Amino acid sequence: MPSKNLASLARWVGFLSVALNIRRTLLNPFFYFNPDFPDS
Repeated sequence: MPSKNLASLARWVGFLSVALNIRRTLLNPFFYFNPDFPDS
């Protein structure tokens, strides 16, 4: 069913986005002190 595929895809994309955000945050020690620090 297309709806099931869309739900799975949405969950997968959400998981990847969260994982990338966590990874970027952990790799950027200034994130908490300077939220406006530009992404490299």
